[in-house]
Amino acid sequence: GKTGTTCLTYNLNLPSGNQTGQLNVGDLLRFPLKADEEATITITPERGWDVGSGVGQELNATVKGGEAGLVLDGRGRPIIFPEDSTERVAQISKWSNVLELYPENT
Repeated sequence: GKTGTTCLTYNLNLPSGNQTGQLNVGDLLRFPLKADEEATITITPERGWDVGSGVGQELNATVKGGEAGLVLDGRGRPIIFPEDSTERVAQISKWSNVLELYPENT
């Protein structure tokens, strides 16, 4: 898919409440979900995408949290990095911020 276009929509029922939205190609989303917590998720892929149930097929699942919470990854495989170094650094910084790899208040 083309970076920035929607690859899926999600409906996530977390212990803290319900969240719905879209994931774009090239993006990561992170939700707080502790290792001892569970959530239910419905993922509806855009046409041509497969989220584990077959191309274009909706996925309903119960998921468990972890150290990083719950991460939705729209980067595809293999991960394509921008050729321009400035764009590449910006993209990696964006992913690092979403995942809170380098928290400011530590």
